Amino acid sequence: MVEVLKQGPYAPIAIERQVCLIFAGNGGYLDAMNPKEITTYEAELYEFIDSKYPQIFEDVRAKKQIDKENEEVLRKALDEFRVIFSSTAKK
Repeated sequence: MVEVLKQGPYAPIAIERQVCLIFAGNGGYLDAMNPKEITTYEAELYEFIDSKYPQIFEDVRAKKQIDKENEEVLRKALDEFRVIFSSTAKK
């Protein structure tokens, strides 16, 4: 979880992105992952959500929470991304 909370100097991460990544960490999506892969996972996850599920970040930003509605969409996105990331990480 420490890797999830790291931010680069002068590169703050938007709160809605942090919330989604912490949710992934707490939800077990990062459990089997090598800590060295977290930075790559994080960058690719943000790109994936931006391109396929931008409403997740918009909802979290607007509502300032993960509620039942956006939790369902976030879990769907994380499940979908898990398959994509695990197949590209092994190459």
